Amino acid sequence: MNKILNYYNNSRHETLTQTLFKAYPDLKLIYKFISPYIMEHNNNNLETLFVKKCIKYNYYIKQKSDYEIDKNDIVKITSDNDKLKKKRTILDKDDYKVINYNGNIFKLQNTRTNENIFRPRYALRLNEVSN
Repeated sequence: MNKILNYYNNSRHETLTQTLFKAYPDLKLIYKFISPYIMEHNNNNLETLFVKKCIKYNYYIKQKSDYEIDKNDIVKITSDNDKLKKKRTILDKDDYKVINYNGNIFKLQNTRTNENIFRPRYALRLNEVSN
């Protein structure tokens, strides 16, 4: 088990590497890649930089106009029907009205058929017409 943990902790972590190198290009001069081991043992400041970058990105996302979805808003649902992954997102043709939500799960009503369904927040896009 220790061998697996050591391998994992010393391996390149793409999210850590890309996030930190993009935000702080000078790190490329010091490190070839970023791993949890490097963050913990070689430079404790890297973890702080990574957390700050994540908080900044989270703030950016929350500032978008479609971040808040309230009751009675009209939304579209993203679909995973694109098997070849040739499109970024495919939106369902029907509009849905937000009936209620609990945390990240939204109860929606199809405006055409009145069918009720449940979807997570990440699968919803605020319909521009409703704003």
